[in-house]
Amino acid sequence: LSWAKDNYKLTWDLLTELEKPANHPYFFGKVNKTDNTPKDTKSKVIKHVAQAILPKEYDLNPNTISNRVKVKVDSLFSTYKTHEKHLRHTGEGVGDQENAPPGTTTLQFYVPAQGPDENTPYEIVSDFPFFPRLHRHLCTRPNIVPIVVATPLGPCGAQTTWFQSPDD
Repeated sequence: LSWAKDNYKLTWDLLTELEKPANHPYFFGKVNKTDNTPKDTKSKVIKHVAQAILPKEYDLNPNTISNRVKVKVDSLFSTYKTHEKHLRHTGEGVGDQENAPPGTTTLQFYVPAQGPDENTPYEIVSDFPFFPRLHRHLCTRPNIVPIVVATPLGPCGAQTTWFQSPDD
């Protein structure tokens, strides 16, 4: 499979399929906390996604195509995490600390769920064009982007660093 062919058309189709309401909870989490937990397994949903974006190939060999789609999804999420970490370098982008409680650091370069804007490092979006679309879904998931990191001891005493904006 050539995921990059035709300006990444297949990858964009994959993201569109993952974002559909029926598939969203399996890959990005529930939209509302009150939603029920999905009943299908993730592997079953991967098969449905594979069949939707690659129907001819899926008919020939469903297991292989499903596995390739799963590997691509895992790769997209892994690459997102790698690029997202560049937004969390400690000591860089420290915001106005005058009004913050002692030992609190709020990062200036926080990218909200609406996605990257003109303040987002250009290298991230140019290296990984799927970052804005994945960021909309993954940036508020604490297992992907921690909300806050607190260190009890250090040379400057206790420190709290907010990686997600406290008001999001």
